[in-house]
Amino acid sequence: MKNGFPGESLCSGAVAAVKTHEYGPEAIAPFDRAVLLVREPFASIQAEFNRRSGGHVGHASADKYRRDGGAKWRAFARAKAEEWARMNMAWHDAFVEKGESSSSNNNNNDNNSTAAPSSR
Repeated sequence: MKNGFPGESLCSGAVAAVKTHEYGPEAIAPFDRAVLLVREPFASIQAEFNRRSGGHVGHASADKYRRDGGAKWRAFARAKAEEWARMNMAWHDAFVEKGESSSSNNNNNDNNSTAAPSSR
C-alpha cells in the first residue's frame, strides 16, 4: 500500500470520504464539502511523533522522547502545535465561508462544514 491504508489520500469518486492531513489552497480545492474531525492536539502531536519515529503504525521509544534532554521532542511539539492550529483553521475557514455564501444564496441553513471532537 503506497499511502499506508487502502483509499488513503485518494481523491476521486471511488471513495465516500477522504482522510487527509494536507491543508492549504491546493489541498482543499478539489473538495466541495468536508467533515472536519478535530482531534485533541496533544494526542495528535504525540501520534505524529510516534509515526515519524516508529513507522506508520509504530511507536517511538522512550529514548526518542528523551533525546537531547527532551529538547527534540519539545521543539517538535511546539512546531506541530502551530501546524495543528493552521491545518484545522484552514479546513474550517474554507468550508464555513462556502457554507455561509451558499446559505445566503439559497436561503437555507445547511452548512457544508461539520466539526466533531474525537474520542480517545
